[in-house]
Amino acid sequence: MRKTVNILYLIPGLGIGGAEKVVLTLCRKIHRERFNLSLMYWNEDDLLAPIRETGTDVVKLNPAGILSLRTVLEIRRYIRKRSIDLIHTHFMDADLLGCLAGLLSRTPVLIHVHSYPFPAAGRHGVRYRWMSRFAHKLLCVSNRVRQFVLSRTGIPAGKCEVLYNGIEVSNRFGEKSEETKRALKRSLGIDEGSVVVGNVSRLIPDKGHEFLLEAAAEVVKELPQTKFLIVGDGIL
Repeated sequence: MRKTVNILYLIPGLGIGGAEKVVLTLCRKIHRERFNLSLMYWNEDDLLAPIRETGTDVVKLNPAGILSLRTVLEIRRYIRKRSIDLIHTHFMDADLLGCLAGLLSRTPVLIHVHSYPFPAAGRHGVRYRWMSRFAHKLLCVSNRVRQFVLSRTGIPAGKCEVLYNGIEVSNRFGEKSEETKRALKRSLGIDEGSVVVGNVSRLIPDKGHEFLLEAAAEVVKELPQTKFLIVGDGIL
């Protein structure tokens, strides 16, 4: 009989963001007969309710400083209590905590790198080079992210693999009725005959909105009925 694998997700917060939604999707879609899930976090709570609805055991930490020994020992105690087989970390602070707790408990660690550009400061490259000695793998969300990680850290290429994000499409992006589309356009002051291109993301330089705007200027020259709708919040 196949052993059930106990996985601990470690992530700083459960805010509305791409990495957090990836974790939520994993909690919803993972094979529950093969995997038991736990999650530890310490910041935002936006996605707490839907994650708990999946049956995932969730613990909110109260760290006395990100790298406090107390926090690392609390995670190690939880790992032993739940017989955790694998620690899956998201974002640098969680990566550091997970590697330390994994080292103390002799538990394998997967580091998930979600963003580009990868943290560019020299000390970050040193940190990840150190962490790679104890992590089983670094999972990067694209080839570009992987290339950047390797260039900034010197980690052996065999330690980094690409794992594209899965997306739920069946109920999130189903076809809308024509009347619903027309009503939405009217509510936004958009002509019903317009073709709408949407972008939803944080309004920060890393997201590259300037390229979308440059492309939009070219598109409307040929297709003047096209409207571009940017949804988000941030410094831009």
